Amino acid sequence: MKKMIFNRDVKPDRGFKRFVVSEKDFEEGTITHVRKSFSYHMARCPRHLEPQRTEPEVFIRKHADQRRGLEMVKFEVKGKIYTRHDHASYEIIFHHVLNIHILRKDLSPNNTALT
Repeated sequence: MKKMIFNRDVKPDRGFKRFVVSEKDFEEGTITHVRKSFSYHMARCPRHLEPQRTEPEVFIRKHADQRRGLEMVKFEVKGKIYTRHDHASYEIIFHHVLNIHILRKDLSPNNTALT
């Protein structure tokens, strides 16, 4: 059985948006929780500031606990982009996250999905 939750948080006066999708899947012997999050913050750049090119930062973390039957993966991307609209420059800071948690009831060492 699957359960999905969609959440949206928008604050236009502060230039902030966040979208979250959370999914839980209950299968025989396994519980999987996947959470995707996308957040954006937009701010106007001062005229004297020139936009700088920066590479996005990527973070990947993986953890497996065979005794408890728990596997976790977290994937994050952070960065900023610049855009122009009506003769003004804007900076958009983004943060995307993907979390995967897998809990197994069958604790055999050969039964692992994230190897």
